[in-house]
Amino acid sequence: MWKYKEPMEVIDNFKVYPYTCFSNFSNHVVVLPMPLFDNKVISFKTGEHAFQTFKCYDKNDASWVASAPTPGIAKKRASRNGEGGLKIKLRPDWDAVSKDVMDAVVYSKVLLHFDVREILINTGNAIIIEGNTWGDKLWGMVKNKDGVWEGENRLGQAWMNARWKLAWEEYAKVIPYYKR
Repeated sequence: MWKYKEPMEVIDNFKVYPYTCFSNFSNHVVVLPMPLFDNKVISFKTGEHAFQTFKCYDKNDASWVASAPTPGIAKKRASRNGEGGLKIKLRPDWDAVSKDVMDAVVYSKVLLHFDVREILINTGNAIIIEGNTWGDKLWGMVKNKDGVWEGENRLGQAWMNARWKLAWEEYAKVIPYYKR
């Protein structure tokens, strides 16, 4: 049986500094090419604006979601119930592409914002969990009555994937010097 000398660090609260930048609601611009607009590069107010906009099948819906004054309103506009009686038409492949979209949103934030990149790198090999109390077991995790985390943690995985990708890119810069 394996025994660990010390438990691996777990980061599970994106509402506490310095990890507030891991929230899609953080005030960090994200820039991505938007397929609905012929892959024109669009600047989004937050990661949440970008993620929710990518759900849209229609250009007008995408513009409406992207122009939301807050990330919370962007999320509401793209939700099943919509906002103010208006609902978006969800792109038919959303379930298949949503994880890739989240990876792109997170990596854009990392590339554009030095502070976010440094905070992510400084997490070392910590497990990053989008811990929440609102029951999101798809993008985050929720502690059950026994204190055990349950959920897919797709947002936390996107952050750990971005960290791995950054580390690999740094490694790739060094490798050519060892092939002599």
